[in-house]
Amino acid sequence: MQTDAFSAGSVLSWQRTRDAAAHQAELRRSKHTWIALPSALLQTRYQLNATDLSFGNAETATTIQSLFRDSQLSGGIEFNQYYLIAEPHAAEPCYNISDYVQRCVAGDLTIAERLRGRTVINLYQTEGTADDLLSDQGVSQFIERLLRGYLKTHGKQHLIGFTCEPPKFLSLTSVLGAGTSSVPWSPVLLEAAEVTLAAYLPLVFYETYNSGAVRNTFWQALTTRFATCFLQGLRDFCHQEGLRFALNLSASAKTLEFELGSMLAEVDFPILNTTEIDTPKRFVVAKWACSNTQHAGIARKKSNKTDARTPTSRLLEDASLGFNLWMNRNSAADSVPQGLAIGYPKRPILMIAPTQSLWTKPDEKSWSGITKAWGWLCQSVWELGYDFRIVSEQELGAAEIIDAAVARKRGCKRGGLCFPNNGTDTREIYNVVLLPSCISLQEETVKRLKAFTKAKGRLIVDEPTPYLLNGQIGLEPYPLEQLIFGRRTTILRGPPDEKAVKLEKRLGKWVPRIVSVYVKPENDPTDSVLVLHREAEASEIFYLFNTSSEPMETLIEIQRKAARVSEFDLFQSKKESIAFWHADEKTYLNSVFTPKQGRLFVVS
Repeated sequence: MQTDAFSAGSVLSWQRTRDAAAHQAELRRSKHTWIALPSALLQTRYQLNATDLSFGNAETATTIQSLFRDSQLSGGIEFNQYYLIAEPHAAEPCYNISDYVQRCVAGDLTIAERLRGRTVINLYQTEGTADDLLSDQGVSQFIERLLRGYLKTHGKQHLIGFTCEPPKFLSLTSVLGAGTSSVPWSPVLLEAAEVTLAAYLPLVFYETYNSGAVRNTFWQALTTRFATCFLQGLRDFCHQEGLRFALNLSASAKTLEFELGSMLAEVDFPILNTTEIDTPKRFVVAKWACSNTQHAGIARKKSNKTDARTPTSRLLEDASLGFNLWMNRNSAADSVPQGLAIGYPKRPILMIAPTQSLWTKPDEKSWSGITKAWGWLCQSVWELGYDFRIVSEQELGAAEIIDAAVARKRGCKRGGLCFPNNGTDTREIYNVVLLPSCISLQEETVKRLKAFTKAKGRLIVDEPTPYLLNGQIGLEPYPLEQLIFGRRTTILRGPPDEKAVKLEKRLGKWVPRIVSVYVKPENDPTDSVLVLHREAEASEIFYLFNTSSEPMETLIEIQRKAARVSEFDLFQSKKESIAFWHADEKTYLNSVFTPKQGRLFVVS
């Protein structure tokens, strides 16, 4: 049996201005090191700026002409456009009138007269000194200047790889929340994004009936471009050098402002930086980080809180969430569990991230309510003993619908959806999808979920339910309402206790447990033992963790007839066959858990 493929090591911050000899000494002390790129370097070279030119009804034509002339920028600007905000009930929300503005500036005052009482948005590009992290050329320059420069100075003898954090410019609330009139930009965005984005760009700044949809499209294009250009570019460079590339995530509610799925898909694995995972929102970040990756790292910071848990029990608890790499553990006594990275995680439930509701309506109060409800739903599912995978709406768009007939051939009772292979030969069919409380869904998401329920998949929606489609109300023929109030959709209503009871009933009915744990002597079922399921080429791996503070003598039931069951010693890397028996085509074994103990079983 193979152990973990990556060395955990330590994460070191690096500043270019720091003394090279001091940094080299720190590398030698750490021996196996990840270098965290400075966050200050993750900036865009270009900004797209907006100026609101609102003209009064009494404005003179010469004044309007003068305002246009004053707004003209010096030469060399690649993007400098003027958009007229449409009046109510117009065919389009805005129109590009740049050619007309140029004619007005040149002396045609009849155009200025027609703009009295109207609003014109001037969008123009400005340029800084940073590399363009959204273009291939800019990323190549960044790599040559920083990463290759670092390796030339310090070598890679003690290096595992590089890491970086999600840049602040990908958080819509950080950019637009303060009422700024400038957003991250690159000319390549217009080449890579939808055709309609260029036509509706001013609605990123100006509030009208479909501004939410435009903001959503823009931030999705921005995030996707950063992930597929910058993160993928750095990962490819690291692989060429025999190194790894990871994404550093902070376990805070602020991290939920990012669309993590697109970014995590382009790195080797995440590293979660945290002191405690002690709030629902931090728990969501931790679960999202582990959702769809073979390896997941965690770096614990020192806490001032009194903690009764031993270092070992803390590690085993981290492993129950899906983490299998532990960073910054320098003591020789800090042995870490082994064998937890074998295979690929299998999770029976899909959870849709409501991130795009934030992009639709960047309101801090609304977003706080959405993330609070999301945290409650995630923790409720977890406390009922079910594992789940979190995906964004964009990731959901890549899912394949599996009808009931095909699903039955694969051993599933109902149809559902699955995703393209992730480095494995198995594709899990999800029969149950959870939708947290949110305000808006994308039209493509609604279409995909309607096809999912048509294939007899089950959708569970937490109330308040979404009421906007693409950020808008009242679209015919009300596809959002047809989905939410469909016969295969369950809505969780009422106070949290009532919701939790209904959630437990539905999951108990629709999500079969591949492993069930019963407490002796009465063989009562328990949710106190969490089960983490992974699948390898020739075996299935089950990590069981006793969350309670009490010892537990248990009977373990596996929903298939196994040929062999072994237990892998987490700290000595030894595998030992254990006794088991069969009944009704199922496999049973006895196991005793001490408080906060984890055990790893291999079933083949």
